[in-house]
Amino acid sequence: MKAVETALLNTVSVPERQRVAASFSRCASSYDSHAGVQQRVAEDLLSKVTLLPGESLLDIGCGTGRHTHSLARRGGVVQGLDIAPGMLAYASERYPEVTFHQGHAEALPFASQSFDQLFSSMALQWCQSPLTVMHEMQRVLKKGGRASLAIMVDGSFEELDRARRVAGMVVTTNPQASYSQWCDAAATAGLTLKEAQLVAYVDAHADLLSLLRSIKHTGAGVTAAEGTRLSRQDLKKLSMTYQSLHGQNNCLPLTYNIAQLIVEK
Repeated sequence: MKAVETALLNTVSVPERQRVAASFSRCASSYDSHAGVQQRVAEDLLSKVTLLPGESLLDIGCGTGRHTHSLARRGGVVQGLDIAPGMLAYASERYPEVTFHQGHAEALPFASQSFDQLFSSMALQWCQSPLTVMHEMQRVLKKGGRASLAIMVDGSFEELDRARRVAGMVVTTNPQASYSQWCDAAATAGLTLKEAQLVAYVDAHADLLSLLRSIKHTGAGVTAAEGTRLSRQDLKKLSMTYQSLHGQNNCLPLTYNIAQLIVEK
């Protein structure tokens, strides 16, 4: 068994970061079974990664370690990084041959020019500053290194947000940076955009409860209004509103807007 290596967290926005880490820790055992869209996004990104034998790669926001393990099987020297202790414990138990670290993307606990490649799928949207993230990636990448990124951006969950507004309820979606902000941050940090596209992934659910649970059980339910709870009456009202506004063939759609970026140093 290997040890989980721990790095000190940045003091900036520590309470918020701890809240996100706690949420993801709680859903570690349920994450993979509910992360349908997240898996599709990751598989698309993985298809863009070519890892040569012996190349070093860091999976930032590795979660349960599923994709870290997949990358390691390609023959590289692959490590995982996540802020959530529960995720790291789960990943370490499942994949003891992989080294995992606790830390976050805005203060990567590694020396400059440590990695040939970086990989991150559906994690960086939790960061406070896209520019800080890109500067850190530029720092730890070796010259000629590459980062393959999939980042949830603003406009995601638009159907849910609209239904809440029409139903007279508080919108609880986390604020997120835009596609252009991430692209601009990469360029400002001195990274070259080799590929950049905005892709909409649409998840479909049979009912509102299924839709809300898909968010909750992947840790994405952390919001500024986390304490807000819907009564049975509110749930019924929101369900009817959502169905009226967005219902398609007895399904409720939920859109994830994803920035797919390949950047090089």
